[in-house]
Amino acid sequence: MDDEKVKITFRMDEETNRMIKAVYQQDNCNSQNEFIEKAIRFYVSYITTDKNSEFLNPAIYHAIKAAIKESESRTATNLFRLAVEMGVTMNILAEGMDISIEHIQDLRGKCITTVKKQRGKYTFEDAMLDANE
Repeated sequence: MDDEKVKITFRMDEETNRMIKAVYQQDNCNSQNEFIEKAIRFYVSYITTDKNSEFLNPAIYHAIKAAIKESESRTATNLFRLAVEMGVTMNILAEGMDISIEHIQDLRGKCITTVKKQRGKYTFEDAMLDANE
């Protein structure tokens, strides 16, 4: 931050002045001036919303970040487990079926189209209806 300061004069009501005097030290500010400057920066950040973390309480901000990270980790772990189970299932089917690579590629393309059309909501019943067409 630039050390060069600009002196300005402004007026505030007595209640606002009392509020500043009562809390500026709780915010680890050395002066009321520092507190007012921090308050202005906070409010400008709040209005522009470019720096969301500046107007969130740091404890809340870090708690939210930790919760998101934990959720991502659980999701990644569950996706890995699901991929392993799908791999086992596919290997069991591949050992017992006599299907050409071309047929599998055609089926994959058909499934991609169907799943996209149904926005990811593809059920076993949908697959049965597709197989009977």
